Amino acid sequence: MYLNRSKLLTVITIVFIIVSVSLCFIISYIIIDNLVSLKYEVDEDMTDYISKEWARGYLVSKITCLKYFICYILVSIILILLNRVHKE
Repeated sequence: MYLNRSKLLTVITIVFIIVSVSLCFIISYIIIDNLVSLKYEVDEDMTDYISKEWARGYLVSKITCLKYFICYILVSIILILLNRVHKE
């Protein structure tokens, strides 16, 4: 019934990788959605209520932040996988 330490670490690693990969897909979708919003809603001047510069700056900063976060997730996945391979 109980898992020993190595099995528990394996389970935690697998769960972390699954969650991280799913986060990468979700963040990729959000980045694509923001790029489409930037192209069709802001650059074509479809905004009537807020300034074009503010909307563009907000979306560009959000896209940049999400790109850095997805890089962080990918690097952590690679480091964990390398650590697991090196131990075995």
